[in-house]
Amino acid sequence: MTMTTTILLHSATRRILLLLMAFLPLLMVTTEARTSSTTRKLRHRRRATLAGGYRKVSLHDADNADRRAEFQHAANFVLQSLIRGGKNDNDNTDDTVANPPPAYDFWTNNNDLLSDNKDHISIQPVRVYEQVVAGLNLNMVVAVYDSVVANSNPNQNVNGNENSAAPTSQLSPQNCLGAFAVSVYDRFGQSYEITHWAKETTCETALAIWQQGGEDDA
Repeated sequence: MTMTTTILLHSATRRILLLLMAFLPLLMVTTEARTSSTTRKLRHRRRATLAGGYRKVSLHDADNADRRAEFQHAANFVLQSLIRGGKNDNDNTDDTVANPPPAYDFWTNNNDLLSDNKDHISIQPVRVYEQVVAGLNLNMVVAVYDSVVANSNPNQNVNGNENSAAPTSQLSPQNCLGAFAVSVYDRFGQSYEITHWAKETTCETALAIWQQGGEDDA
């Protein structure tokens, strides 16, 4: 290697180092800004799952199929509690649970059907808010329906329009009996406790909420 070549290499290396030194502060500022933005997002997500922070769950998200199954188990417990009318599991006793269900109008109006065909009655969560605690607090809107009355189009919404984004559902305007809000404490899927029976709503509202994947605040 000649002396001229060596001098040229040293000169080029010096220029590269100077360029790196010039751009290093800008790179550090950019990296710090990205880190701050990421940190803020993580803090926001963390706050959403802390005690007191409820998160709405999209019931139409394909990634939430397992979650929908979990919520369905909780809803089934609600239905059984509604059918028992505040009685404990042991039908031979008159003991009542600590938080019996109210006299919902739709339940009273369909008393004959509900009394004689309990096996035909099903329930579906249409909106779920969850709060992570030592388990889960679930605030749900659920719809009760007669599973014997077939839904001619499981992807048809309350206005008769098809919505292919909605998961297949047996709930329909033809078979819906009523709907209401309820709060349930889920002990890791091992047991459930109804913490609050909330207000009754209409089937039309429940179906509209379902077609929006639980995202509509109707």
